[in-house]
This record gives sequence, C-alpha cells and structure tokens, in this order.
Amino acid sequence: MWSEDTVNDRNSHKPPETVTGTYLIADQDFPYDIDKIQFRYSYRKDTVSILNINNRAIELNVSVGYIRLRDRISYKEYGEMVFQQIESVLSGKPVVELEISRKEKVIEPLDLADTPIREGNYISFEYTAKHILAFKASMVCLSIFCKRCSTLNIKTIGGDGLDIKKNTKTRFNCIKCTVQLSIDSTFHLIVPSGENRKNLMRIECTGIYNVSIRALSVNCVCSGCSTAHLLELNKKLPCSCGCLLEIMQDKSMPFKEVICRAASTVKMPAKGDVPSLLKTGGTCVHYKKSSRIFIFPCCNTRYACDICHNKHESHPAVLATRMICGKCGIEGPVSPVCGSSVCKASLTGKSSAFWEGGKGSRNKVTMSRKDSKKYSR
Repeated sequence: MWSEDTVNDRNSHKPPETVTGTYLIADQDFPYDIDKIQFRYSYRKDTVSILNINNRAIELNVSVGYIRLRDRISYKEYGEMVFQQIESVLSGKPVVELEISRKEKVIEPLDLADTPIREGNYISFEYTAKHILAFKASMVCLSIFCKRCSTLNIKTIGGDGLDIKKNTKTRFNCIKCTVQLSIDSTFHLIVPSGENRKNLMRIECTGIYNVSIRALSVNCVCSGCSTAHLLELNKKLPCSCGCLLEIMQDKSMPFKEVICRAASTVKMPAKGDVPSLLKTGGTCVHYKKSSRIFIFPCCNTRYACDICHNKHESHPAVLATRMICGKCGIEGPVSPVCGSSVCKASLTGKSSAFWEGGKGSRNKVTMSRKDSKKYSR
C-alpha cells in the first residue's frame, strides 16, 4: 500500500516529493519481532529508504561479513553485496559471512617475437626499477608536432588492455591541416640491468618533429615469482609474492628523443622512391628550397630535379609537366604553389627585391626603398 506524503501544490499536476509504501509480513516463521516494513521513495533524490526499523538484530546480521571487505573491493561490488545481504536477512535465510569471489587475473602476454630491432632514432628513458626482472611498453601516449602547420597532436599507441606488438605502424591525420602523419615504432623487452636499459622505444616519423611521451604503462615481470603485471609509470604495485613493483622516472632527466645521425641521412634512391622523397620534403642537394617532386614523362620516374634524374638515368631529362607536392604528397600540374585546396603550400623559395649576392632585382623601379642602390646615381 502506497500513500503520498507531501505535495507542493495540490492543484498542480506535479508528482509528490515522497511516497511511502508499507509491506506487511505474513510469514509466520519470520525470525524478527516486526510485523511490517515501511519504505519511502523520493522523486527528487530518486532514493528508497527503510522507515521505523529499530531492531539491533537486523542491523548486526546485515553487517556480518561485508564490513571487513570494504577496503578490498570496488564501490559497485560493495553496494551489490550489501543489498544481497539485506535481501537474505529479510527473507529469513541463515546469516553467513560473505566471501569475495576470486577472479582470475587476465595477464597480457609479452610479445617476444624473434624479429630484428630496427636501428635509428630512439626515446631515451632514465628510471629506477625495483623488483622487476624485465618490462615492455603496453601503452604509450605521445605528444607530437606537425611539420607543416606546427600543431600539437596527441596520439596513443596501445592501451585498452591490448599489448603493443614489437613493430608497430601508426597512420593518422593532423587535427588542423589533415596532412597524413606516420609513426613507425619498435618496442622491445627491456632488462633494467642490461646494456640497452635506457632505450625505451625506437621510432621513425614522417611529417613530425619534437616527439615526447605524456604517459606510459608497461607489462613487467616480477623478479621474485616471475609473474607478469600491468604497471603504470611512477606508481607502486604489490605482487602476490610480497614484492613491491615500481618503475620511477628520473624527474631531472625527462624522456628525450635521440636522433641517430647515420639514420637521418636519406640517400637518393636509384629509381625515385616517392616515400623516401617525401621524408625529405621533396628537397635535394641541388635545390634545397624546392619542395617539388617532378614526374618526368620520358621514363615516368620521380625525382626532385632534372640533375638527380640525369645522375641516375641513362638518358637526358624531358621537361616535366606534372609534380607531387613535397608537403602533402598530392599530385598536380607543375606550379610554385600546391594545387590542393587543403594544402596550398608554397613549394619554392621566396623571391626578394634585395640584391642577395647579385641575384636580386637590379631595376630601380621595382627595387625596394630600403636598398641603398635605388636612389644612387
């Protein structure tokens, strides 16, 4: 039986603030000295409360068992356990001490594939590890800058319980200029006492500069019992064997991108490989300010200039009418500006009205007023 308690306005059609319900106990074998239970429901708070229950036996029986488990389970599991105990007590069932159901821990396997580790640029990591036999990255959050528009991009590799494979290729678009960026990374097993202990990950980027790590979690192996665990950086994790696992970063030595000089030198391929040309922005040693990759119709090959073509081909170059933008990689007619409606980048060096070592303007009409030669006789 339910009845309205308080209503703001009897003439209004709004629901009452609270409603009280009475539950009559008809069971003759009910173990407690009460004949009814009253519940109050609040519309505004959306809560249900029990009224007029002043029975110490019910309070003690409900609290048996679960109060010891409060600090060992989550809030959701704790709430479900309390309501389960209340339901058992009010139904007259025997009181038992609650037990936590042991869930099997899902341990992500470490990818120890026997594939070669790429040489090149890498992220240096200074840290102190305790009770850890070996570890490998599980989630890496990177902050990177686009070379074209210098916009900060944040990219997460791994995470969501997925283990990072040894060689990972990530392709995505810049959030501002939508140019395609790429990160080719290599994650390998790190032994804290090993020779390569500071090498967190090897990395090779296209269209990206100033790479840094914002967050990191690893799959680690306990040195005491050889059990695998998921551990976050700068946090401690107790193992079942009693060891306290931790990897603490050296605050005075943040993550640092180490650039290998030998790996940063890109050689001109024999047949004009476009991905290799895009890594240099379409420039070459002959024209360092030109970001255009020309498509030569004589042999349908791609080179940054006619000199590069003649150096690697057995025939002279024919004037190219098509090109590939060295900034975004979109093909179009030969032009000093990219024809893409998104890119529109200037692909040649800026001209000036100054002398510039004798290559500037010599016409006094078009010469800059800042040039002393303009008004000289």
